[in-house]
Amino acid sequence: MMMTEQAIIEKIFDDYMNAVIQADFETIRQLCDKNLTLTHVTGYVQPLEDFLAYIHHGTFHYFSYEKQICRITINGNQAEMYVKGQTDAEIYGTRKIWQIGQTLSFAKQKQTWQIMKIVV
Repeated sequence: MMMTEQAIIEKIFDDYMNAVIQADFETIRQLCDKNLTLTHVTGYVQPLEDFLAYIHHGTFHYFSYEKQICRITINGNQAEMYVKGQTDAEIYGTRKIWQIGQTLSFAKQKQTWQIMKIVV
């Protein structure tokens, strides 16, 4: 059975979160555009490679993620996903369960969806 575009995008997000938890940088780079930025709740706009360095050095350490709400809107080769969930993570030395809402922008290039931008 063929997956819907929405299901494909949701799987990409799930694969991304699993890769973040596993610190699987190769998979993260495959799922994300090389110019991806991640905007944190503080307003800090972080380039992908800087985010990966934070994970590599333990500044951010993710243990688990549980998705609670997911809404996806597709317009041609562009898509937006709002996802709310909770993550068990240690951020700047503080470990707790963080409730986070994220908006991800996707673009379809050569028949493949990629994450272009994440705003938390």
